[in-house]
Amino acid sequence: MIILAPNIHFHDDVFFRASARFVEAFQAMWSRMREAARNVLLAFFETKPCHVHLCFKMDLDVRRDEPWGRCAPATDKVFLTFLVPFMERADNDEGVIGVIAHELAHCHNHATGKYVADEDAEEKQVSELLASWGFDDSIGYSDEWKAAVEMWRACRELSFGQHTEKQLFGVA
Repeated sequence: MIILAPNIHFHDDVFFRASARFVEAFQAMWSRMREAARNVLLAFFETKPCHVHLCFKMDLDVRRDEPWGRCAPATDKVFLTFLVPFMERADNDEGVIGVIAHELAHCHNHATGKYVADEDAEEKQVSELLASWGFDDSIGYSDEWKAAVEMWRACRELSFGQHTEKQLFGVA
């Protein structure tokens, strides 16, 4: 486990290449984030420690497009999960930084009471917040990207296939 910041714990014991890129991107993002935003997050994570995990598959829910990251608050902690093939294969570090900042923006909304359950409205708020922080989250999906992710998975299924969100959260 790596402590990324106070009460932000990164569980990095499986995907070493993706973990290294994640830690580097997190540190770059955290240093660029406005101090006021960092302070809000640090205060929130004092009451709900943050646990970060990388997942082979983001399978907690069924969506047309698999998310690259997810913020999942629980009663006494917050889980952030990120898609390993994205961490390893994203074309540039700014994309990885943007996805990490995006999930932390959801945490910021929870911390400030601005979170809304309507997914479209929440995503709009998060995009606006990210822009105010100076981060870009405009990375899009493509059929080519989806095919690359599935090829990556096919080559690693036996070694890492059990490391999914469902497995992490104990969902059948």
